[in-house]
Amino acid sequence: MINKRFDGPRGIHQDTPFYGFYVRVTGDSREQLKLAQEKATKDMRGIVSNAVLLDELMRVYLQKDAS
Repeated sequence: MINKRFDGPRGIHQDTPFYGFYVRVTGDSREQLKLAQEKATKDMRGIVSNAVLLDELMRVYLQKDAS
């Protein structure tokens, strides 16, 4: 479960070279995130950073949504 939700996009639409993303998860969501990182690490044959993991999860999610 995500512990805290925000009403606005908090700067993602601003013209900046990067966007800081922070999430705190517990319970089933934490276990799912750990499994996703393990799967991405195995698929990419190396330890993935949080940014790479987020990119991979978004790619998979958006592909599923387009189907």
